[in-house]
Amino acid sequence: LLGWSGRAARMQSLWWSAADAAKARQWSQAEDDLARLAWYAPLDREALRLRADVAVASGDRARAADCLGRIPR
Repeated sequence: LLGWSGRAARMQSLWWSAADAAKARQWSQAEDDLARLAWYAPLDREALRLRADVAVASGDRARAADCLGRIPR
């Protein structure tokens, strides 16, 4: 049980950090945090959407399309 709560706390921390970095237009930091978050939850819809938004803002349309294509239906 302790392992699960630690994992959940780490995921939440990475999400908050990525969201804050995106709001501050720190695209590289946001992508780094989202890449780390993807290790825990590779198919998280909200994380993939934010990753796509960050990719578009950084000018990387191919990466944005890849992220959007991985969102589960």
